[in-house]
Amino acid sequence: MRVSLPVITLLALLLVSFAGQAETTLHVKVVEPFIQIYTGPGKGYPVFLDLQRGSWLTVHRYQANWYEVTTDKGDKGWVRHAELLKTVTADNQAVVLHNISQSDFEQRDWELGALWGDVEGSSIFTLFGSYVFTSNLSAELSASQMIGSLSTSELVNLNLVAQPFPEWRVSPYFTMGTGRIWTSTNSTLVQEKDRDDRTTNIGFGVRAYLTRSFFLRLEYKELLIFTSTNDYEELEIWSIGVGSFF
Repeated sequence: MRVSLPVITLLALLLVSFAGQAETTLHVKVVEPFIQIYTGPGKGYPVFLDLQRGSWLTVHRYQANWYEVTTDKGDKGWVRHAELLKTVTADNQAVVLHNISQSDFEQRDWELGALWGDVEGSSIFTLFGSYVFTSNLSAELSASQMIGSLSTSELVNLNLVAQPFPEWRVSPYFTMGTGRIWTSTNSTLVQEKDRDDRTTNIGFGVRAYLTRSFFLRLEYKELLIFTSTNDYEELEIWSIGVGSFF
């Protein structure tokens, strides 16, 4: 399995965008003079419909501060959080909209995100995905690309991540795991052959809950590469990035 930086970048953007969305189903009635429906989830999109008082709409999912809706006439669009507060449920109760908070972060099942960093002067980009077994323990699969002046390396890791204080907004964690690294030279002046080596790593870092379904991540790792000559290389990796949970 080999990965490239453009592919990783595209997958990271798609996966984090997907993770930032959540499903919901709610049928509500407009009780204010009107609410505005946009063509997309942002003020930069045009308003294509003013839905009048007494009209009904179905709320499907939310993304950041916007909700995707369908009117009873089949028109689809997006409504701001503040606009949906101008509606009531079928039993004339005020609409209660779920806002993602730190408590959801503590109870997450999955994480997706991307990290950028430095490996002793070379750049590294990582896409990661994690499954959370308990609030303290998760399994993480990551794919990375390291780009140096003389070589390019592609790395896949499987790690266990322990988070002793998941209830903290800024929470430390520890990680260890194993993987595989593929290294190819960038210059014909370097006579070293392409390599395929086994790796192991240990590290620590912090996750800082930001807002809604997003968190910041800062990490340090020591990576050991076991070469075919029965020797090993040691690399230090510093990374920072963002992730989304669901």
